[in-house]
Amino acid sequence: MTESLGYFAQCIEDAGNGLVAAECLALTGTLPGEDGFVECSLIERVGRAAYLRFGASCLARSVTISALLEKIAGLGLSAEDFRVEILVLPGGEAVPGFKTMTAVADLIEGGPQLVAPKRRFIIVSRGGGYWFGEILASSDGGWQRHEEKPLRTSSSLPSRLCRAIVNLAVRPGDVVLNPCCGTGSFLLEAASLGAEAFGIDHNPKMVSMSRKNLAHFGYSAAVEQGEASRWERRGDILLADLPYDRNCKTTDANVQEIIRFAAPLAPRAVFIAEIDLTAWIGEAGYEGLTVYKVPKTPRFTRYIHCAQT
Repeated sequence: MTESLGYFAQCIEDAGNGLVAAECLALTGTLPGEDGFVECSLIERVGRAAYLRFGASCLARSVTISALLEKIAGLGLSAEDFRVEILVLPGGEAVPGFKTMTAVADLIEGGPQLVAPKRRFIIVSRGGGYWFGEILASSDGGWQRHEEKPLRTSSSLPSRLCRAIVNLAVRPGDVVLNPCCGTGSFLLEAASLGAEAFGIDHNPKMVSMSRKNLAHFGYSAAVEQGEASRWERRGDILLADLPYDRNCKTTDANVQEIIRFAAPLAPRAVFIAEIDLTAWIGEAGYEGLTVYKVPKTPRFTRYIHCAQT
């Protein structure tokens, strides 16, 4: 068996989205470079990713494409129904695609299959040289199913964003609390990844929509009607998409009250808002705090506050 030189992974391009690197760190244990490429020692969780494209074993690397091909030739690779792919990142040298893919295919014993390959090999060209590996994990895009949930509103969070936050903040075995649950975007992602999730919303219509969306996908999560600032359920982490003035009528005092009452419910929390709420979160008793910005439009940016007491 060919010995791996470790692993590498690739993030999607999403300029300004601070969650891309954060999710990569959470899933691979390593931050990506500016081109989204990451050399890492862990790719087992890439399949659940929102912003990671793939994870691969590193089989060879070199500063020139000719030297890389020589190393590939020495690997003695054998595979059936395989495909060779090429990815050129910013700062990487252009690679003659068909010629290079054919050259690599000729070095692998077995037959290629371009349409539905059983195994995928990839050459990545980036500043500093070339990496060759076999793709062992690809994002399953499971969050995309939830974009087709039967009930939603104009203010429902994107499923991809929710998946990234769950990947970043929720640990295996966590009990997840979701005040202001709306149509259940967070509940869907948490439940789909095996977390025990509970939601609450003051609006009976939102409660009904959440329950129906969860049932549509066959997920189990308890959703109740009530005031988030009066919830008494305890958990490991709280995820809250706080009400925004642009989407629902609320007051600063109400938002501050929700944050203040959240602190005793779970030692960790994620608050989403359209402005930086660092001061209010600190006043509520949270100490550790990291804020990630996720632009939606040139005029609207979501602030993701990851806090712990």
